[in-house]
Amino acid sequence: MGVRIMIQTVQDKRRASRKEEAICTWLSFSRDNAAYATLTADIAAEGARFSALRRVGVNDKVRIAIQLASSAILCEGKVCWVRPVSNEQYDFGVQFMNMAETDKGELQRHLAAPDD
Repeated sequence: MGVRIMIQTVQDKRRASRKEEAICTWLSFSRDNAAYATLTADIAAEGARFSALRRVGVNDKVRIAIQLASSAILCEGKVCWVRPVSNEQYDFGVQFMNMAETDKGELQRHLAAPDD
């Protein structure tokens, strides 16, 4: 009997490509209602990746205010994944939910604009 090695490739589940961009964002988690300032690590029309100095749980609900140059995008979100970066820092992905159509359009225009 030989040893069989299986290699599994992980496919990206995202439907849209992400734009690496640091955008000032305020997050309010439902469990404590405090507002936390952070920056996006990358962003797409459906969600964004953030970093935090607090423990974040998968499926946590969050209120989001993304400050674009032209306007603020307001929506709710759900934490889809969490990855510890160090002992006190976590990266996490948030899926946007309940975003107004006008805000969706504004975010899509921002993402389509060329980088400066």
